[in-house]
Amino acid sequence: MDARPNPAHGLQTLRGIAAVSTDELLQDDARRERISTLVELLEYRAERQGDDVVFRFVSGEGTEEERLTFRELRARAQAIAAGLRAHADPGDRVVLLVPPGLDYVASFFGCLIAGTVAVPAYPPNPRRADPRVHRIIADSRAHVALVHSSLAARLESWLALGDAPPQVRWLDVSQLRGNAESPVRHAASGSELAMLQYTSGSTGEPRGVMLTHANLLHNSAVIHRVSAHRPGDNGVFWLPPFHDMGLIGGILQPVYVGAPATLMSPATFLQRPLVWLETMSRYRATTSGAPNFAYDLCVERTTEEERASLDLSAWRTSFNGAEPVRADTIARFVDAFAPSGLRPDVVVPCYGLAEATLIVSGGPAEGETRSEAASGRRRPVTTKSCSSRRAAPPRSTRWPSWTRIRRHRSAPAASARSGCPARASRAAIGAVRRRRRRRSAHASPAARRRGSEPATSVRCATACSSSPGD
Repeated sequence: MDARPNPAHGLQTLRGIAAVSTDELLQDDARRERISTLVELLEYRAERQGDDVVFRFVSGEGTEEERLTFRELRARAQAIAAGLRAHADPGDRVVLLVPPGLDYVASFFGCLIAGTVAVPAYPPNPRRADPRVHRIIADSRAHVALVHSSLAARLESWLALGDAPPQVRWLDVSQLRGNAESPVRHAASGSELAMLQYTSGSTGEPRGVMLTHANLLHNSAVIHRVSAHRPGDNGVFWLPPFHDMGLIGGILQPVYVGAPATLMSPATFLQRPLVWLETMSRYRATTSGAPNFAYDLCVERTTEEERASLDLSAWRTSFNGAEPVRADTIARFVDAFAPSGLRPDVVVPCYGLAEATLIVSGGPAEGETRSEAASGRRRPVTTKSCSSRRAAPPRSTRWPSWTRIRRHRSAPAASARSGCPARASRAAIGAVRRRRRRRSAHASPAARRRGSEPATSVRCATACSSSPGD
């Protein structure tokens, strides 16, 4: 696969992008420089923007605990890579069992620099067995696992709780920092495997999706265009880094565009959603994103006085994905935080799946689109523009996938994760079709004309399930 995304595959016709002059947008210099791997990307940023802060991490109270410049991130990642090379060869799988934080970011890039394949996984609770982690280790055939010191200290007792995967070296990531006597050099290519991304397992056992450097760079370019980044932009993200939206959208995207991001633990948001909004306000952040439930939680768990103290006027793009998107949620969120200066078109509904790297379709909900969403009407979107080359039928350069933003909580969802029937079982898809036929039989002629398609059509799901980037 060509590591440079075809310009024809970029989202070039979205309203939010068309409304901005190309001179105002942050240029995609990763494509311009023909960068073919994520390691090259980090090297490029460290050389060009070495002293620029790329990541901050805030505590549960919202105070900044740590920050990294591009140069510091490269140095820490190289140290981890040097430590890894003593235990793993290029191509070996390395499971990341590190909690959210800057150690996780450095560990991920350390795996890539060493030429190993990163396998993000949810860090286990050291007090109880975690069969899912054991299954991922066994399925990926990993021989090395990077762990946090909190797990390393209790490793023997944790392994005794369940079926310990054999022949796995458990490495405390904090002990690898000082092992870099000389930089590790691995000549990777765009077609080389970068990570195994395991699916959520909501419809069965988690499956590892093989993602190359080129896959990740291509999807990052698409997110870059959808976000319409401008100079001076910065983001705030609380999604878990072992989730594709948190890793690719919240960690790789800041490095891809060369813009800073402030990270926090998912537990921080769940315990006190206001911290997310306060951090957005404090850093005048322009970009963020979360699943649909998070926007409901922000409305339910904040008071009018707290909202009035926020300044969200800089917030320009907020992705809503990873589960079915609901128009009533968007409307409530925008209305509730209008006194904080929130733009009415800030929320960007999007759908994706691990099998397509991350984003498959998305666009700003503004103007006519918002009206269509509020009324429950469907509208065509171009899936070829934001998915892989194989995702479109060969006889056409453009075909519609009917995306309907759900209005009511009681509406049936084809998928608990992304609204895409590709992630539902065959039986679930059949159930959706049977319910649709029953509703159509009893609906009025006007309702039948509107239709009742699922969030993403079966045709789109089949196409997007193809291996991206071939």
